[in-house]
Amino acid sequence: GVDNIKSAVSQVMEMLVSDVSFTKAGVKPPRGMLFYGPPGTGKTMLAKALAGEFKVPFFACNGAEFVEMYEGIAAERVKHIFNTARANSPSIIFIDEIDALGKRRSAFSDDPGVQEREQGLLQLLIEMDGFRPTERVLVIGATNMATDLDEALLRPGRFDRKFFIDTPSKQNRFKILEVHAKNRPLIPRLGHPEHDDGDALLTETARITPGFSGAGLENLLNEATILAVRRGEKIATMDMILELLELQSIGLKQGGLEPSEPKRRLALFHAARAIACVLTPNATRLKFVSIAVRKKDVTGLVFDLLDATDEELRWWDVLYLDRISSEGDFSVFVRSLLPLCVGKAAEEVFQGSGSISQLSSADMAKACELGSYLLARTELGGTLAKGNPADREKQLKYLVSWARDESSDFVKVHRNAIGVLASRLLEDRDVYVDEIERILEESAVREFPGHATFNQGGRGKAGRLTFNSGALATKKAHLL
Repeated sequence: GVDNIKSAVSQVMEMLVSDVSFTKAGVKPPRGMLFYGPPGTGKTMLAKALAGEFKVPFFACNGAEFVEMYEGIAAERVKHIFNTARANSPSIIFIDEIDALGKRRSAFSDDPGVQEREQGLLQLLIEMDGFRPTERVLVIGATNMATDLDEALLRPGRFDRKFFIDTPSKQNRFKILEVHAKNRPLIPRLGHPEHDDGDALLTETARITPGFSGAGLENLLNEATILAVRRGEKIATMDMILELLELQSIGLKQGGLEPSEPKRRLALFHAARAIACVLTPNATRLKFVSIAVRKKDVTGLVFDLLDATDEELRWWDVLYLDRISSEGDFSVFVRSLLPLCVGKAAEEVFQGSGSISQLSSADMAKACELGSYLLARTELGGTLAKGNPADREKQLKYLVSWARDESSDFVKVHRNAIGVLASRLLEDRDVYVDEIERILEESAVREFPGHATFNQGGRGKAGRLTFNSGALATKKAHLL
């Protein structure tokens, strides 16, 4: 999964094992390479693969192994491993978690343990500086915390080449999944003797796991296999993968909050937000809402991100919109800001004017950020930008204020549905979107002229908000 890095480090290895061409050209081969990046991305595996590919002795150790409570042990161990590597050159010394030995020195520490580690670091600096051209020993260090390493260790002449090994891309995630699926007969794949699905499961898994390391992907397939065995299934399915991803992201349900007035207010807040998200056009599909405790926190809204294709999504893309519209339609503002403003509106409608919480304050801050972004992206924002720049903040303030008023009307119209959903959340249940749509269908409210219309869709599915064009034109004219 790191093809470009493999090519670069292979060139370094060619210099190490070559006896003639580079030496005659007066080339000094690099003395060290540093692999750094997030945990589980294959830094150790890459170093081992290099040694095996070029058939050179490989001496592996961990940075923490050098430091002991007895003075002089760290320096002696560093000296010993370098002497052994020189006797077997060309060879590779691999120091995993090198930050345990090579951490930046401090002039203000009298701790004996720190002094012993620094003696080991000094010996490492001497050994890496003392190579002769004929020794051909390459030092490879791996760390998750490159910023903590001593500057003398990182200078050219010691670690000449530094490679950042990031989490794999979608294509590389698929390649990693292919490797780990070969020895797992319950994972369907292309060429499987019994369950050849054309790599559909691996392809989809690679698509929905941005940010996963190689170790994370291997663990995911392993857990899916365990789940299939426990349930007596012949193969692991995509539903099992999704179940495991959800478990990793939000955690196991740990019970609910004690019955109280704050819990009731929390249920109303999340109920209003959930209904607004279900009725918001072009929004990322809500999966379920809950106020049960997971990972020492209230669950809140959980979204289905299977339709997300970008590797890095902004928070407003993840929570509310699949993509920002640039069509210049003023309704894009309302559709986007409604889910962020209904929480505060619900608190004021159900608890009284002036009621506010940290949750609603955070949502309103996001509404201001999103409003500013939308003004900059749309035709309306371009029109505003041509005017006085000092008016921009005034226009944003008016836009958010109007969205709050619209949200208040929305909460009043859907008050019954919000109350029903809140009562089910108080039972510490996970209320899925299908149940929310049934609650809306059973609601007596069907139309709200001037704001939105709730149209009943086909096959029993709830409709979506449609906006009154006359009212929107009036608001747009007021902004301009």
